[in-house]
Amino acid sequence: MEVIEQYLNSKTGDLATCEDAIFVNEHFAAVIDGVTSKSERRWDGLTTGQVAAQLVLETLPGLDPAITALDAFATINQAFRDLYEKVGRITELEKDPVERCAACVLIYSRQHHQVWSVGDSQALVDGQLFCRTKPSDDLLANVRAFYLETELLLGKSIEELQENDTGREFINPLIKRDRLFQNNPDHPNYESWVMDGFLDPALGVVVFDLPELTEFLVLASDGYPEVFSTLDETEKRLAEILACDPLLFREFKSTKGLQKGQISFDDRSYLRLRLHNPNRD
Repeated sequence: MEVIEQYLNSKTGDLATCEDAIFVNEHFAAVIDGVTSKSERRWDGLTTGQVAAQLVLETLPGLDPAITALDAFATINQAFRDLYEKVGRITELEKDPVERCAACVLIYSRQHHQVWSVGDSQALVDGQLFCRTKPSDDLLANVRAFYLETELLLGKSIEELQENDTGREFINPLIKRDRLFQNNPDHPNYESWVMDGFLDPALGVVVFDLPELTEFLVLASDGYPEVFSTLDETEKRLAEILACDPLLFREFKSTKGLQKGQISFDDRSYLRLRLHNPNRD
């Protein structure tokens, strides 16, 4: 397993605010996407997404190389619960998903030659994309797009809406309600899976068995609207979309856009690995 290229950046351009993370050791590689905080509460100055990413980063080095996907995520899940117990909030957080620390996690296991996924991060296997989408994202992105189009018809400009995204404000109550479906298998039309301390790995973990001779594997967060086989191509496509549709409500519909003063609409992480070299192996 060889790291060809990797990149991590915050939507603000300041890594101190970033809720994404990348991990690589001899046995595992991972992209961790801390879920954008919907809470004003901070944990020792960190957002819930940053805390979640840090918990995963701290747990991965201790995993046995032979561990299975379900046991790996059970171990990570317990790290979240241990933190909640430590601060005396586990009962509160069981009832209120909005306040939980949460992350989407994508792990490559070298020993099992598998990609393990919880959430909507993206894996590109020799050019073939694997991604588990969240049903409500399309719904809310379309509602936001509709609202923004009406704002333009009523006389607002793109620049004004970048300063004050009223479309985002309009869907914010629904985004918070969407968290009620988080790790909730009783509502399959809207269920979503994240690492938050209340995950049932048997339900929320997806395992991709990679072809034996897979040469390149890309792991990326959903901060990239499209993922390509190189970082340069992926970054160029992001720049094109942000240039022609900065609010991200037409060419690529999202629940949030590029705000004034930021460099992108979301934190982003990209990791490209070489797993098999036909000229060497």
